[in-house]
Amino acid sequence: MAVDWIIDSPFKEFSDVIPDADVGSMADIGMVRLTDFVSVLQRARSMTLDGSLFWNVGAQYDLANLGPAGQAILAAPTLGDSLMALQRVFPLIQSGALLSVVPQGSVVEVTYRVLDPNIWPRQADAELTMGLIFGIVRHYLPDVASIMDLRFEHAPDAAGERLKRQLGCSVASNEICNTMFLPLSALDRRAEPDVAQNGQISGDMETSLSDALRGLRANQSTADRCRTEILSRLGREPLDQADIATELKLSDRSLRLQLQSEGTSYRRVVDKCRAETSTLLLQKTNLPLAEIAWRLGYSEHSAFTRAARRWFGMSPEAIRLQA
Repeated sequence: MAVDWIIDSPFKEFSDVIPDADVGSMADIGMVRLTDFVSVLQRARSMTLDGSLFWNVGAQYDLANLGPAGQAILAAPTLGDSLMALQRVFPLIQSGALLSVVPQGSVVEVTYRVLDPNIWPRQADAELTMGLIFGIVRHYLPDVASIMDLRFEHAPDAAGERLKRQLGCSVASNEICNTMFLPLSALDRRAEPDVAQNGQISGDMETSLSDALRGLRANQSTADRCRTEILSRLGREPLDQADIATELKLSDRSLRLQLQSEGTSYRRVVDKCRAETSTLLLQKTNLPLAEIAWRLGYSEHSAFTRAARRWFGMSPEAIRLQA
């Protein structure tokens, strides 16, 4: 499995805010391991006990530090364009994450989650990234805090209460993803004249972004790409193999053959994703077993129990007791 990463410019930008923010770089210049990044932020959060610290850092983050990816976000004329640009370029900023912008009826859901279930806890990372999204939205909607709802995947705690008081909006916890809900009509908003970027993406920059995104996909194994799609859908959408193949721009047969050539199969990848996620939810949360079964994509608790016995040789209740 490939090592997930994040570009190191966030550390350069706010290392003076974070105690013990020294993280070793990966072999590729300008990247740090995602697990190191998240753990450093989490340690700092446990020291400050301030859930608003990383939110505020994210909200004030200078997107120009993200290079062409940041410029693509800043140059967007409307909020909808900016959020779609964020969704498009996010794989160049961080791997192994779900970042989606999805209209649902009269609202739009902006969702973020680290996909690797072994990277936990991660409250600070969620607060930082959702704060960054908030900062983008605020360019177009200065009063956004009064009309948004927030959902976080982590359990409520005293540190998070400070953020809730600061924002003055609805903030829920123990959700499947970190999500910001905004009115759908907000997508047409343009930036206020005094904060408008008036940027333009040149043809050369667009070509550079497209080439970089294609390069990322080319360097991933089919199993890793498949895993990312499965984890991003787990508990949210069906895990149909044909749908995953379509998303990866492969035929069902090609997906099966490529996974076979890598020594695995679609069912094995799904099972591994579910098994890793179940261990996290059973041992790191107090969610009811029925809720965990649903988050793993099972319609019945009994199906989850059978799967757990197949994976671990014991029941979900026994796995939870081992925590």
